[in-house]
Amino acid sequence: MKAFTNYEVYVVTFGRWALHARFSQSQQDRALDAARAIKAESDRPTQVLEENFEPEPERLTVRVIAKNGRAARETSGPAYDNEVLSRIFMMAVNALGIGVIVTALMAIALWSFRESAGATADALNMLLLFTFGATALLAAFDPKESRS
Repeated sequence: MKAFTNYEVYVVTFGRWALHARFSQSQQDRALDAARAIKAESDRPTQVLEENFEPEPERLTVRVIAKNGRAARETSGPAYDNEVLSRIFMMAVNALGIGVIVTALMAIALWSFRESAGATADALNMLLLFTFGATALLAAFDPKESRS
């Protein structure tokens, strides 16, 4: 199978390397230009990494192809674990939004067909839609999947 290549531009932010942009295989020059532009505008060190993934032996090679500026010696690598809580929070917020919107649309659509079902039915409907929304979002944005 064909190898996949990506170019990633990293910038030093708050004492650690942070991913700024990712470019496809055909955009190596754009990645190098973006790194130079960031260095010129913000005077922060940048580097461009080339990621080459070979699916057949399942091998990933990463190499630095350009550095702009000099990072401090204590600069650490990018953080990967700090996004789990933000993913869970955004999942809950999105599920709540889905529940509210669908409940409102159902109430508008069914308003003329029902007599007074009461606030309890609307609350249970909202809870059910929140649960379905959270389950769907959990399947799509499972934090355990992002670590592997």
